Amino acid sequence: MVYYDRFRLPKSVAMRVLSQRRSIAEMNAETRHRNLFNNDATFKALFSEWFLLSMEASRQQVEGLPTAKKARKDADVVFSKYKEYLQSIGLDENYRAPAYLCKICNDTGYLNGKFCACFKKLVREIASNVTTELVTDIRSFDKITAHRTVNPKDLPTYKKFYAFLDDFSTNYSSSPYKIVFTTGKPGSGKTFALSVFYNKVLDDGGEILMLSAIKLNELFLRAHTAPLDSRYEILELVYTCDILIIDDLGIEPIYNNVTAPYLRSLLDQRDTLTTLFSTNLSNEEITDRYGTSILSRFYNKVRSKVVELTSNTDLRIKSAADATLVEKTKTAKLEKLAKDNQGDETH
Repeated sequence: MVYYDRFRLPKSVAMRVLSQRRSIAEMNAETRHRNLFNNDATFKALFSEWFLLSMEASRQQVEGLPTAKKARKDADVVFSKYKEYLQSIGLDENYRAPAYLCKICNDTGYLNGKFCACFKKLVREIASNVTTELVTDIRSFDKITAHRTVNPKDLPTYKKFYAFLDDFSTNYSSSPYKIVFTTGKPGSGKTFALSVFYNKVLDDGGEILMLSAIKLNELFLRAHTAPLDSRYEILELVYTCDILIIDDLGIEPIYNNVTAPYLRSLLDQRDTLTTLFSTNLSNEEITDRYGTSILSRFYNKVRSKVVELTSNTDLRIKSAADATLVEKTKTAKLEKLAKDNQGDETH
């Protein structure tokens, strides 16, 4: 059982899990062979004879000796007896092969230079333990239907934002934008969009971490109260991961000498890395909470992409209401169809 630290990157944990799986499979295979060798005299004799004859045949072949073919034939004869004995005890010649969990990539996580499906599935499973901020399992911006609940006049803004995030998910390292700052009223779809972005980057193998501002603040406080020589170690992951998403900035309590100073330090440490924020706060509220220096970092015209989601409707409520309406309509149609069928049967 692997313990999932909530501040660990899912990709790193998945690689460690696969490495453990592979090692266990190989160790079990070797243990299986050793037990047979030590406890079955017939197996031991046949295996030892075949192994020695096979090594001798290989030596003669390398040296070009005229007896090499006969030596190989002798080894093959013993190997046939060895296989027959394995079959008699319910095994085959591949009994020493490790029983990897994934038969496609043999628990390496890679297939033809790309991530195997087993690795992606494992990353998603770990992410569900690590990142509790996700509000959807949608992994592609092409599959988003949430914009259907947006007021038509706001629709261009949402489509443009989704298109930006879709492109940014693969080109973030070369983008001039190091901060993506998303604002909007509660329920305007900020967390939803960032969740899709997180899922997509994760599927593509990116090192990404998503935390609520509350969890980030807890991490800041933990570092602040720790000994000086261990503070960086506590914050190293949020300082160094390729992409960091901070959701709902402003919902966290303000701790004196912690929240604002450590947020400034985070932005300094991540100066060349990608950080995405979402917030319900106005510019004035950001200034009051964190200071003008942080506001200026969020609104830097060269290095920051600022997006305001303008919907005045809580999309979460509207989406739920629309789903209820669809269900009611579907039920009404089924009831009408049932009545019509009953009417047909009476005639």
